[in-house]
Amino acid sequence: MDNIKYIVVGLYFLFMVIVGFLFKRLNKDENDYFRSGCQGTWWMVGMSLFMSSISTQTFVANAGVAYEAGFSILFIYLANSVCYLIMFLGVAAWYRQARVTTFAEIVYDRFGLGFQQFFSYISMITLVLYAGLGLYMLSLFANTVFGFPLVTLIIAIGFIVLIYTLAGGNWAVLAGDFLQSLIMVPMILLMAFLALKEIGGIGSFFSAINASEEISRDFAIVTKGRQDGLYGGYWLLGNGLVQVFIILGMGGGHRFFACKDGKEARKAALFCMVVSTVCALVYFIPPMVARLLHSESVMQTGLTAPQDISYAYMSKLLLPNGLLPLMTVAMFAAQISSLDTALNANSAMFIKNIYPEIMRLFGKKPSQDHKFLLKLGRLFTLFFGLMVIVFGVYFAKNAGEKGIFETAFRVTGTLTLPLFIPLFMGFFIPKTPQWSGCLSSVCGLCGSVVSLRLGFSTHILALVVSASSSSAFVFSIVFWKGYNSSKKELISRLFSRIHRPVEFSDEIGQDNDSVLFKVLGILAFALGSMLWFFILFPNTLENKLYIILVAGFVQIIGLLLMLMRKLLKSN
Repeated sequence: MDNIKYIVVGLYFLFMVIVGFLFKRLNKDENDYFRSGCQGTWWMVGMSLFMSSISTQTFVANAGVAYEAGFSILFIYLANSVCYLIMFLGVAAWYRQARVTTFAEIVYDRFGLGFQQFFSYISMITLVLYAGLGLYMLSLFANTVFGFPLVTLIIAIGFIVLIYTLAGGNWAVLAGDFLQSLIMVPMILLMAFLALKEIGGIGSFFSAINASEEISRDFAIVTKGRQDGLYGGYWLLGNGLVQVFIILGMGGGHRFFACKDGKEARKAALFCMVVSTVCALVYFIPPMVARLLHSESVMQTGLTAPQDISYAYMSKLLLPNGLLPLMTVAMFAAQISSLDTALNANSAMFIKNIYPEIMRLFGKKPSQDHKFLLKLGRLFTLFFGLMVIVFGVYFAKNAGEKGIFETAFRVTGTLTLPLFIPLFMGFFIPKTPQWSGCLSSVCGLCGSVVSLRLGFSTHILALVVSASSSSAFVFSIVFWKGYNSSKKELISRLFSRIHRPVEFSDEIGQDNDSVLFKVLGILAFALGSMLWFFILFPNTLENKLYIILVAGFVQIIGLLLMLMRKLLKSN
């Protein structure tokens, strides 16, 4: 019976590969491959956006923060929800109405070719680094559960994700994210319920926190008294600013490029906000309960940063017999949504923004053949996938003693933040010269270098970068009045375009709603049917009920999608 858990995980990966090949037929050219032909529905794009906002980092590194500091980490996830609310109020529609395939194309229109190329190369590097880090964290979780060698897991999982993304492109990303969320969301809710049940309910949870002066101090939203400043006011502010700049900046809305129009994009943002807020309130209950009830066991695991496996520890302790591999599948789902996005986005940037300039550099005309560009896109998806695996192995050998969260945040703060601040400000402050992006980014990078040289912590680094980069951008406003009129016109045309609604029937044509309802409905029902397999494990009646609830939830969603197809066809 113990071998069933390996069969379940193997069947899950086989299922995701099948999803990739099923949606391969929708990719007629590179625009389908990179942005789903602008035919994505709000519920697909919204759930994909939610899945891309979480990763194994949520359940490994950030769970470690929840174990140490309790409610402090909740601030970051609620900041995400506020960003999605702002997107719903209009920003999401702007992204779709930009009518582009990659966010680097918006960067070109706003800041010019030089900054676009600089941004594209740096973004590709940071996306690969971050995806490699995520692959490492996913493998760390699987290693904790199954005991397989860490490096072997990184290579195996990396290749499976690569095959699935390589085949289906952005259609596979959207469909895969939606289907995987049907496992992720009920498992998150179940884990929170079981953790609260373990400690005796919500009342007992808060009573246990208040009973310990140390834990009560550590679990405060703003932690005071730590010499390293972690989880204090500056930590919250630094992390919050990073989330705002990255999510609301020009690089944060590429999911909306796949939407049918601006209205669909706004609905997707609202849907993501609702799901994100609900899940944020329960994500970190298990690691907090681990601190309250099982701190000695967690600390005795022998790892460099044992708090990072607190969620995995609680999963092994609380889940009914047989559901542990399903929790592992949920972790796979969380990280795969980030990995496939990184591969697809990087390939899109290369094909749309870098390849043409390389050809022109050598005096040749870039190919406009859609089939050639589709093949080239798949080739570079393969290349970036291999690079992600290489960096995943690197992170496995050099994680450091500060925990994975600090490693991830330092990468983000040092390289990504100086780029995303001008992308954020340039979207909301139109009257600055094109070179304002370069000035802002360079000043931010200088702030990063100075902070690293002075040994500042990562949250202080984020504040220094935010202040230096945003100040430089605002300073450039004084040069707008005397700026070149032709370049002013280019910027003006961009903002006129993003405020002009998309006419779907005229610009895109026919949608794929009927096909999506049918295929995803059948796949969701089949996925739910597979989950009944867990009933074979020996369990109490109560634990079998939990399995039935999870499987039934997935099947009901599948039936609803098939019903929606019938209603659509009847109309």
